[in-house]
Amino acid sequence: MQKTLIATALLFALFVTNANAQNRRGNRAQTDTTAQAGPRFRQMEQVAQTDLPTSVLPYIKATYPNAEVRRVAKDKEGKFYVVLVDANKARKVLVTSSTGDILQTRDMPANMGRRGRGQGGNSQPETN
Repeated sequence: MQKTLIATALLFALFVTNANAQNRRGNRAQTDTTAQAGPRFRQMEQVAQTDLPTSVLPYIKATYPNAEVRRVAKDKEGKFYVVLVDANKARKVLVTSSTGDILQTRDMPANMGRRGRGQGGNSQPETN
């Protein structure tokens, strides 16, 4: 009887361990795909618009006249990420260098649920 209980406990432990390992692999796959989309704003330093390089705000006003700057963040490498929202609620992320060069413009995915996680997004550099 005691051997049966021990064998059952070992099988149960093996089953639980295997299920947890599969969950971790699934979570890692999700994390890897979201990491390709770029850093998250929560992991960056929030900065004011006045901290942007001087050439960025005039570029935004000229290129996106109806857009409003909603958020500005700075990553560890010194790149600035600016979230723009226009009158149609379309959102864009503008990535600039610390010197004010425009590195990338991409569409920001729509909020999906309360955490604001979207699907995909265009991460192609803007061509002028």
